[in-house]
Amino acid sequence: MNAADALAVSMLAVIFIALGMVGLLVFQMSRGNPRRNADVECLIEEALAEDDAPLHEDFPDAATAGGSKEPEPWERGADWWKDPSK
Repeated sequence: MNAADALAVSMLAVIFIALGMVGLLVFQMSRGNPRRNADVECLIEEALAEDDAPLHEDFPDAATAGGSKEPEPWERGADWWKDPSK
């Protein structure tokens, strides 16, 4: 066995070790994945079954909040970026 063969064999060994580690990780994740508790399933179903109004309807838009129409002193006008010479 020459140096090139030893390099190829060592690279194959590293690849097989890496693939084995990935396989063990996948195996452990699939085996260790606990099932949901029945109480948790009931709570999730109750939460999904509620027919409350969405939160975005509970709050008015910022534009229609009834605030002052005057801009604040630090706010620029809507056309601040336009060139005044045109």
